[in-house]
Amino acid sequence: MEQGIGDSFIAPADRYTAEGAKNILLKLAEAGTPLPLLIQEVYAGRRIVFYSDEDTCRNFISTVNSFLFYFGSDIIFCSARPFRLSGGEYEWTANFGAVETIQFEEGDLFFAFDFSCRKDVVDRVREQKVKGIAVEAFRKAFIGALYHYALRIRPVINFAALYPDVQIVLIDNFQIPRENHTKWEKYIIENHLTRERMVERLKRGEIPYPDGLYSRKYSADELLQMHKIPERTSDARNVLHIQDTAGRFVNVENGMRKTVGQPLHYKRTIYVFGGCGFFGVGLPDEATFASQLQHACNAFAQEENFRVVNRGCFIWGCQDAMWYLLASGKYEAGDIVVLPYNQKWAQFFYKNSACIRYADITERSEKDGEIFNDTWHPSENGVRVYVNNLFDFLRGKNFFRKDIPDTASAEATHIALPKQFGIPPFADSAICMSEGASAEIISDGKAKAQLEEYLANIGHARLKIGAIVMNCNPFTLGHRYLIEYASKRVDKLYIFAVEEDKSYFPFRDRIELIRQGTADLPNVTVLPSGKFIISSLTFTDYFGKAEKQDRQIDASVDVEIFGRYIAPSLGINIRFVGEEPLDRVTKQYNEQMQQILPRYGVAVEEVPRKSQGGEVISASRVRKLLQQGLLKEIKPLVPATTYEYLSKRFKHH
Repeated sequence: MEQGIGDSFIAPADRYTAEGAKNILLKLAEAGTPLPLLIQEVYAGRRIVFYSDEDTCRNFISTVNSFLFYFGSDIIFCSARPFRLSGGEYEWTANFGAVETIQFEEGDLFFAFDFSCRKDVVDRVREQKVKGIAVEAFRKAFIGALYHYALRIRPVINFAALYPDVQIVLIDNFQIPRENHTKWEKYIIENHLTRERMVERLKRGEIPYPDGLYSRKYSADELLQMHKIPERTSDARNVLHIQDTAGRFVNVENGMRKTVGQPLHYKRTIYVFGGCGFFGVGLPDEATFASQLQHACNAFAQEENFRVVNRGCFIWGCQDAMWYLLASGKYEAGDIVVLPYNQKWAQFFYKNSACIRYADITERSEKDGEIFNDTWHPSENGVRVYVNNLFDFLRGKNFFRKDIPDTASAEATHIALPKQFGIPPFADSAICMSEGASAEIISDGKAKAQLEEYLANIGHARLKIGAIVMNCNPFTLGHRYLIEYASKRVDKLYIFAVEEDKSYFPFRDRIELIRQGTADLPNVTVLPSGKFIISSLTFTDYFGKAEKQDRQIDASVDVEIFGRYIAPSLGINIRFVGEEPLDRVTKQYNEQMQQILPRYGVAVEEVPRKSQGGEVISASRVRKLLQQGLLKEIKPLVPATTYEYLSKRFKHH
C-alpha cells in the first residue's frame, strides 16, 4: 500500500531540528526567499535529486519550472517510471528518469515533492549508503513557513521600512482562551455559538446574551441593527471596502467605522486595523475598540491630542485585504499603528526592531467579567478589558512620547508555542528567545555605536537586483542600451518580455530576440511576463496605445502587483525604465511606477533613450521602416541577431 511520505519515513538525522526550522524562518523573514531558493540556501552546494510522479508534476508545473530556473544543471529529475515533462510555451523540457538509474553522489539532497514518494523508494535511496545523502519532503514545515511569512512577517517588515518613524504595536486577535473558561465561555464552546447562530436567536426576538456584556440593555431589534454588516464593494484588486452608511448604531464615513469622540484638532493618530471584531460587529459606534481607545486617550492622555481611526474591515481569512488597506494610508512621524498578529510570534521575529513591539492584551482577571459575545467576537465589556490593557501598555512603554527609546523594543510580554503549522516549538527555547549577554553588550552606548558602524560597512554586500519590463516589438539597440546600462549597476538583472500576443511580432520571436541580443551579459536572465505584468488582465490600455495618447490611463493595478508580488519573489529592489518623450501612455506608466513602487521598497530609475541620427531609437521607428521596405536603414538601429531575423522574415518585402 502506498502512503504519503511523513516523519515516520524520514530518519531522525534528516528531519528538521528546532534550530533548522528557526534558521529557515529567519531566512524567509530576512529575504522573502522562494521555496527553491530557500532549499538552495539551506543545502548550499548540494545537487538536488527531485522525485515526484507525473500527475503531481503536471498539477504543479510552475513549481517544476521554478526548480529548473533556480538550479539549472544542478538538479536531476526522477520518478518511479520515466516520463518527459514540457513547459510548452516557455520552451523548457524536464526528463524524469527512473529513480533506480540515479547515480547518487556525496552530499546529494533527495527531495520528494508532495505525496508521491513511497517508503520503499526512500529505503532504496538510503540503501545506496552514499556519504552525506539527505532526504527531505515537501511537508507542513515548508508550507507553514511560507504561509506565515507571506501573511504575517513580510508585510509588517515592508511597512516598517517605509515608515521608520511610525510605531507599530502587534496584538493578538480576539479568541476564547484554551483553558480556564468562564461559565458563559463554556456554554459558547459546548453549543458552538457562532455569530450567525446568535443572529438567528435575535431574529426570533430572543436576547441570547447574559447580563454584563453591554453597558446597558438593548432590545433584540436594536442588537440586530448592530449586527447588520454594511454593504461592501470591491476595487480593481478585488479588495473589499465598506460602503458609507448611516444609522442609529452603525455609521461608516469614508469607508471607516465612525470613532466616537475624535478631537477636531490632534497631534498624532492611532490607526486600529483588523477584522470584524475590530470593526465592531454587534456593537454600537461608541463601544468599538477604536471608540473606547479614543475615550481612554481623551480621559487620560489629553495633552497628547490623539485621534483614533477605525480601519477594521471584514477580511474573513483574506489577510492581504488588510495589508492593502494598510498600504493605502498616509502616516506621519509619531503615529501608532495597531495590527492583529494572531500567533504570538511577534516577540520572536520583531523583538530587535526599534519600531515594532508586541503587546499581550488578552490578560484578564475574575473581576473583568464576561468578554465574548460568541466564539470570536468580543462584547462591549470585553473590548473595554482589551482596550484598558493596550492603553496601559502604550503608557507604560512610553508610546505617548515621540522619542521612544530603542531599548523599549526588546521587551516581550508573553511567549507561546508556534504549533499552528507543524513547525517545531523553538519559540520557547532559552537559546532562541533569551536576550542574555548579547543584549547586555549591545546596551552599552559605545558598543551599540560600533555595531551600527559595522552594519553600515557591510551594507554594500547586499545584492542589488534589477528588473526591466519590455515588449521589444522588435528588439532594438535602444533596448540593448537600456539593458546594458542596467546590468552594469546591479548584481542580477531580470528582463520580463511582455507575453501578451497583441504585438506586430509574436511573443516567441520577441523573447528569443531578447535572449539572443543579451547572450553576452552574464548577469541577465530573460523571463516571460506571464499574465500579471503588462497584460489584458492588469494593464489593458497598454495595447493599442496609438489611439489612447490623449487619454488619462490608470496602470496602478499592474504596478502594485509587480511591487507586492513579483518583486519580493525575486528580491528585486530597483526597476529601470527608458525615458519616454514620445508615447504618453508609457510616460504615464513610468510616472505611476515612480509613485507606487517605492512604497514596496523598489526604486525606479529612468534612463535617457539612445539616439541615432538625431532621433531616439524605437521599435515603432523600426516597424515604420519595415512597412516602407527600407530594410537596410534598419541595420544601424538593431543588433545583428535582430537584423538577421528581420532579413529572413522580410526578404521578399
